[in-house]
Amino acid sequence: MANRKRPWQGAERRLGLKLFGRDLTDRQQPDAGIGWMLLRLRPPVIEEGEVPVPAPGLPEQVDLTGAEYRTLREDCGLSLAETAEFHDVRQGTVKRWETTGPPGGAAAEMAGLRAQIEAAANVAVRTYLDALAERPKIDGVEIYRYQSWAYPETRQFAEGLPHGAHNRLIARTADLLAACYVPVTILYAVPGNVST
Repeated sequence: MANRKRPWQGAERRLGLKLFGRDLTDRQQPDAGIGWMLLRLRPPVIEEGEVPVPAPGLPEQVDLTGAEYRTLREDCGLSLAETAEFHDVRQGTVKRWETTGPPGGAAAEMAGLRAQIEAAANVAVRTYLDALAERPKIDGVEIYRYQSWAYPETRQFAEGLPHGAHNRLIARTADLLAACYVPVTILYAVPGNVST
């Protein structure tokens, strides 16, 4: 395959999580919440409401067995097709890696994605808890996800994060918020309208 730059590579990649904090006790005052929060892998923050996520430092080569690689892929929420696109290889190559082990560079890419998901989820929770300290009426979070058929229309916001990884980021963020006793609701976003 051609050596093209995939949209999730590079310093300006967004991680595709929009989180809306609301005063769930009073639906008449939606402005009580923190509003949309869009996580970005690293500075600069270029739009209002965006929150920078520090890029995790990882080695360029990681040694994984086939079983370890498959476990990591599934933990990132990626299908075989998404993984092949992520690495810019064929699905058959990914299947072979899950038996014999991937090359060090591919393993590092997958480990990097997993670290980014974890870092973004932690930043989301910290940002919400900081907002809660300033606005105690906020008592819940709504997280919006996209159905797979609608996901291509969100690329301007998710910038190429594979759909499965986007869903994993949502699930991880929801788990961390729930551990802080924050009520979480996950809803479907309406394509073309990210604020509903």
